[in-house]
Amino acid sequence: EAESETSRTEIALLRSEAKIGKIEREILHYDLMVLRRL
Repeated sequence: EAESETSRTEIALLRSEAKIGKIEREILHYDLMVLRRL
């Protein structure tokens, strides 16, 4: 039971890290678009 709880937590962490990575890429892409307009 405790083992499955740990793996669930790890999966949740990986998912949130993936989401953060996606947001960071979107922000970086947006920054590049803004810089090109200057």
